[in-house]
Amino acid sequence: FPVTIQVVVDLENPIGTSLRKTDADTRILEQVLQQDPRVTSFAVSVGSASNIGSVAAASTNTHLGSITVNITEEREQSSLEIVEEYQALLEPLVVGTVRVSQEGGGPEQGPPISIEVHGDSLEVLDTVAFELADVLREIPGTRNVEVSSKEVANEFVITIDRARAQQFGLKASDVALLLRSAISGTTATVLKYDGDDIDVVLKYNLNSDSTGLEYRDWE
Repeated sequence: FPVTIQVVVDLENPIGTSLRKTDADTRILEQVLQQDPRVTSFAVSVGSASNIGSVAAASTNTHLGSITVNITEEREQSSLEIVEEYQALLEPLVVGTVRVSQEGGGPEQGPPISIEVHGDSLEVLDTVAFELADVLREIPGTRNVEVSSKEVANEFVITIDRARAQQFGLKASDVALLLRSAISGTTATVLKYDGDDIDVVLKYNLNSDSTGLEYRDWE
């Protein structure tokens, strides 16, 4: 009865990457893993990171993906050698960041080494933290060096003039719904294509000065 070990492959694309693009990149990594005879099975998650190997763990975002790989104990390489092999093999295949780590037993734990940088200025903290990360990456044997201060999705804080909204017969909830539809979009209909359901989402083009409608090819 062979005992398996688990290796986790985390994929992190730039924030804003579509779920379809992340899924396509994850499939590229899958195809390589399928060719490895040491792999007994694997589970894929697109839209979230694993619980290890990433500072964005357990979050739900379209730019994240992860593959949990079960590898048989009947092998010549150590688990660390396999992790390093996968890191070198998979990293060049996609544009996003690939991190390979081994999942251990017991309760969830953080990284083996954690360095904290303290200060009053967030800008200075970011500069120092990223410079320190670059130094650590140059040390032989280090891998998956990350900075907890990372790019996050843009956020708008909007204050509604309730008195003026009432002049137009609008409530705050009406304005909020309109803004949500403008930014996140509204599913107008669903098209069938090649056996797949494709949502047709209508939203404002916030990146253009044009007031007219624009049509773009699906990606």
